[in-house]
Amino acid sequence: MNKPKVLFTFHYGKDNLKKVEDLGYEVSFIREEELTKEAEKTPYEVIVCYDPFREMNLASMPSLKWVQLVSKGINHVPEDLVRSGRVTITNNAAATSVPIAELVVSYLLQIYKQAPLFHKRQQEKNWTVCKDILEVYGKTVGFLGTGKIAAEAARRLKAFDAVILGFNHTGRSNCPHFDEVFPLESLEEFLSRCDTVVSTLPHTEETYHLLDSRALSMMKKGSSIINVSRGSIIDEEALIEKLNENHFRGVALDVFEKEPLPPDSPLWSMENVIITPHNALYSDLYVRRVFDMIYENLRRYLSGEPLENIADFTKGY
Repeated sequence: MNKPKVLFTFHYGKDNLKKVEDLGYEVSFIREEELTKEAEKTPYEVIVCYDPFREMNLASMPSLKWVQLVSKGINHVPEDLVRSGRVTITNNAAATSVPIAELVVSYLLQIYKQAPLFHKRQQEKNWTVCKDILEVYGKTVGFLGTGKIAAEAARRLKAFDAVILGFNHTGRSNCPHFDEVFPLESLEEFLSRCDTVVSTLPHTEETYHLLDSRALSMMKKGSSIINVSRGSIIDEEALIEKLNENHFRGVALDVFEKEPLPPDSPLWSMENVIITPHNALYSDLYVRRVFDMIYENLRRYLSGEPLENIADFTKGY
């Protein structure tokens, strides 16, 4: 019996790729930037990748049965591959939830404890006390989206005795760390109750500019926003306008409508805005977590078990 051929476009180390071979696969490795149309001629059954779609037409490969994305986002997957219905597509829905959750806590503490201000004063050798410091204790933190990232962050923030709200389609969640969950039609009530809003939503037609000028105005004056999901969730022009009106205590953004963030964006120079370059998923354990997720799905595939993290293109994640 021939071993199924699997193509990796990122090298997870010789030992890890040997583990995949020991499972029963024939393993190939080609860096994504080195892919060409020639790769389509090899009868790969599985491809583990981020975005090979500009170099290869995966829909034209009759042998291909499964694509394992190393990203959580799926918007870059071509429609013809999705429509074909013969290729299962799984994403990286869980492997990055811990580092992103930790960053949410970090952002929140930086905003509440005036970290950017103190960093600036340190650079200036300016010994000036600031008494405008907030506690997380008793504050209401609301999560747009109640998936794995939100659940991990909510669990950590409960240790600070914060009140945790969630917002999703149904107004229901199995996660015990949410004190209350609001349905789609209750956005105004949800936003008006939050001291900090954290977006963990995917990009869909429904979530595009969910936080527009009207929604941002619903939020408390002096509240904060953290976005670790997709830049399209927030109308950046409306956000900049509200920041200029001093509506928000602080804003932390890891994602933007246009990436890289253009040098002329006013967001760069705003003192109460924290900017990171779509960096939330990385950590010292990132590669290990991603490979463990890939390995488990490869094991499941060979044993005929259901794959984890099958992408739902009707929901956008």
